[in-house]
Amino acid sequence: MWVWIASALAAWLGLSVLGALAVGRFLHVAETEEELVEMQRAERDSSNPPVVS
Repeated sequence: MWVWIASALAAWLGLSVLGALAVGRFLHVAETEEELVEMQRAERDSSNPPVVS
C-alpha cells in the first residue's frame, strides 16, 4: 500500500518538475525574443531620426 502511495507521489513530483522546467524554458525564450525585438526597434529608431517640421 505504501509503495503505491510513494510511487504516485514520486510520479507527481517528477511531472511537476518537468512542467516547471517547460514553463521556465517557454518564459526564457519569450523574454529572449522580446529583448531581440527591443534591440531591433532601438536600432531602427536611432537610424531614422524623427523629422521636425
